[in-house]
Amino acid sequence: MGGSGEKDQKSEVRNQKSEDWLRELVYLCNAERWLFSKFELLDIDPKRLKARCWGEAYDPSRHAWDMEIKAVTLHRLRVERMEAGWRAQVIFDI
Repeated sequence: MGGSGEKDQKSEVRNQKSEDWLRELVYLCNAERWLFSKFELLDIDPKRLKARCWGEAYDPSRHAWDMEIKAVTLHRLRVERMEAGWRAQVIFDI
C-alpha cells in the first residue's frame, strides 16, 4: 500500500530546519515503520521547510530491514537549489 503526505517543519536556522525535518522522517521510519521513496520540496525559506513525501508502510514480505538510522548529522548536510529543482546531501549515523 503506497501513500503520501505533507510534512511541514518550522525552525529558526536554515540548517536546523533541514535537520529537524530529517529527524521527523527518521522517527517515522524507525517508530512508525514508514519507508520513503520520493520527496517533493514545496516550500523553503529561512523559517520553514515543507515537503511532500511518498512512501509505504514496511512489509516484511517485501522489504528488508537490516538496521535503523540512529541520528541525523550536520556533517556535510547541504541543501541547495539546482537548475532543475533542489538537491540535498545527508549523512546519517547508523
